[in-house]
Amino acid sequence: MRALFLAVVGFVAVSAFVVQKQDIVDELRKISKEAESLTGPELADYVNQNQKLFKAAPSKFSMEAMKAKLMDIKYVVEHEEDPEELVIDAEIPTSFDARTQWPKCKSISLIRDQSDCGSCWAFGAAEAMSDRICIASEGKTQVTMSADDVLSCCGRQCGDGAPHECFPRMFGSELL
Repeated sequence: MRALFLAVVGFVAVSAFVVQKQDIVDELRKISKEAESLTGPELADYVNQNQKLFKAAPSKFSMEAMKAKLMDIKYVVEHEEDPEELVIDAEIPTSFDARTQWPKCKSISLIRDQSDCGSCWAFGAAEAMSDRICIASEGKTQVTMSADDVLSCCGRQCGDGAPHECFPRMFGSELL
């Protein structure tokens, strides 16, 4: 009887915690219309007054400087033809970690520092190519391609470039 009582008390306590936790989350998601229009120091102050998980600070870059880092629209291209639909009848695992799936491939664990370079696509492409080469060679070929490697043939420093040309130019095919 005591075990049943403790189980019921435990269930009620957990249920109350879950409800309370959801109430807190819902409360944190409420943002006033006034706050939605804040920018710069006013936005940082608002965030800091309403949470304690991190300290917000205004960006040291102007909006114009940030816009200058964006990739030019001329490099965004549509596919010439619709991609073929691929249906794979397989179970999706509940979790997947490429580092444990391919432990010989050290490049998979690397985290690149993009710093102030606007060519995020070049970093992603270099990382994907490094990983794919290692995986395809079953760990025998370890390369660490850099964004500079990619930008040297498909881009113009840290701002422009042609992401859709990257894989074909580097390997002669869109798929490696």
